[in-house]
Amino acid sequence: MKGFTLIELLITMGIIAILLGLIFQNLLTVQHKTALNTSVDSLVSNLKSQQIKAMVGEIDGGGAVATGVYFESDKYILFRGQTYSPSNSTNFSLALDRNLHFSSPGQRIIFSPVSGDRAGGDVISIIDTSGGEQKQIRLNRYGVITNVN
Repeated sequence: MKGFTLIELLITMGIIAILLGLIFQNLLTVQHKTALNTSVDSLVSNLKSQQIKAMVGEIDGGGAVATGVYFESDKYILFRGQTYSPSNSTNFSLALDRNLHFSSPGQRIIFSPVSGDRAGGDVISIIDTSGGEQKQIRLNRYGVITNVN
């Protein structure tokens, strides 16, 4: 008689299940890293944009005015002016991926008009709670991003 025994089939299915589990785990790791890197890239772009708006003014004809970024645990808000006001209608909120959080909620960075100098925190940390990875964005006193790691 030709064929496979029950033990041979169970061993083969067990090996296939282990391989599929490893593949699935690797795919999730890549997805979490991609979400973290994408969020960091977007934040860096928005920081630079806010600094440029503070230096040259808005396109709508308004003069140079201070702009900033306010951080909550799971989102950040772009705002105009020296202080953050939650009720301001010009605020623009951007949410992070569901597994990402800022390590310092309540932190704010404000860019001075014309010079673009930074006031507020100099390190922004984003933490991936599912993978435990952390990325930091460092700004110098002039508002220039000096390091992203």
